[in-house]
Amino acid sequence: MDDFLIIGGGIAGTSAGARLAQFCTVTLLEAETALGYHASGRSAALYEPNYGPAAIRALSHASADEFHASGLLTPRGMLFVGKAGDEDTLARHIAEFELEPLSPAEATRLLPVLDPDRVTCAGHHEAAWDVDTDLMIQRYARALRQHRPRRAACQEAARSGLGQDPAVVPDGASAQQGAHGPAGHPAAL
Repeated sequence: MDDFLIIGGGIAGTSAGARLAQFCTVTLLEAETALGYHASGRSAALYEPNYGPAAIRALSHASADEFHASGLLTPRGMLFVGKAGDEDTLARHIAEFELEPLSPAEATRLLPVLDPDRVTCAGHHEAAWDVDTDLMIQRYARALRQHRPRRAACQEAARSGLGQDPAVVPDGASAQQGAHGPAGHPAAL
C-alpha cells in the first residue's frame, strides 16, 4: 500500500505526485497510454496570470517566480479584438485581464491579418506565455521516479502498513511517446 494514490497523469496529477513523492510514497495511475493526453497538452499550454476567478489568479501570481525560472515559458502576449457592438464586452475583458487598450490601428500593426474596417476595439497584454506542457510533465514524471526509493522519509507510514514502491514508467518515456504498463496497458508511475 502507498501513502498516496493519484488518479490522472495530467499536469495536476503529475505535479501533485512529484511534490508529494519528496516526503512519501506515491503511485500515479493514468488510464491513457500517454501522460498529459487530454487537456494538459492543450488548454494548460498558456500561462496568463490574470485568467480565471480570484482564487485561480492568486495561485497563478504566486506561481510566477517558479514558472519564469523553469525554462518552460516562451513569450506570447495576448490580443483581444472586437467589432462594432463588442465595446462593452471588450471593456470588461480589458479590466479583467488588465489589458492595455489599443486603437484599431495599433491592433492591426500587431496583427496585420486583422481587417481594419471591422476592428473597432482591442486590448493587449504582453504578460502571457506559452507553456511547454510536455517538458513540464516529463519533469514531474522524472521527479516521481527519482523519489521512488525514498523509504527513509516514509518509515513512519511504512510501520503502519503504508508505503510500497510504485510501478514505474520507463526512463525516457515522454507524454508524446506514451507510458505503458505491462503488456501495453496504461501505466502506473
